Amino acid sequence: AELTEALGSRLARAGRLHVATLAVEDEDVGVERWCALALRQGAQLLVTGTVRVEAGLARVDVALRDPGNGTTIAAERVEGNAADRFALEDALIGAVARALHLPPPGAENRAVVADPAAREHFEEAVRYLRRHDHEPSVDSAIRLLERLVAGPAPVPACRALLARACLAKFQLTAEHVWESRA
Repeated sequence: AELTEALGSRLARAGRLHVATLAVEDEDVGVERWCALALRQGAQLLVTGTVRVEAGLARVDVALRDPGNGTTIAAERVEGNAADRFALEDALIGAVARALHLPPPGAENRAVVADPAAREHFEEAVRYLRRHDHEPSVDSAIRLLERLVAGPAPVPACRALLARACLAKFQLTAEHVWESRA
């Protein structure tokens, strides 16, 4: 569910796409059913995927499909450390973005955060959050993002990343103040 949300959010930011997230209660849904659901939503493309985790490693196979006939237009495999969920999420988003010929993840940061100094701090915060399992890294990201949000022209991308950092802090500490801030 988290991967679906992150992917949907990234694709929606591309601007020229309308993203409809499909959800079903039965996890063993075949491609035919996904295609039928996508067609009912008026989708022209469907992204499907599988996630497998074994011995601390994660493998995500993702495919871009034509919902009209179920044919695969593009497919890619992303592998990595199962504990590093943000890195896996970023790699998955990058794979789908490439398949759709969208700018790579992070390219929108350059457009959204126009001030070069602020962009550098924003990108540093993104790097810190790659270590979402390391509380000092998360704390550093929060400090940087709080300064950016308090700046003269707070950027929505900074607020969104701050929310993500606060959520990571909540997952590390279970202190509800961080969940509320997110």
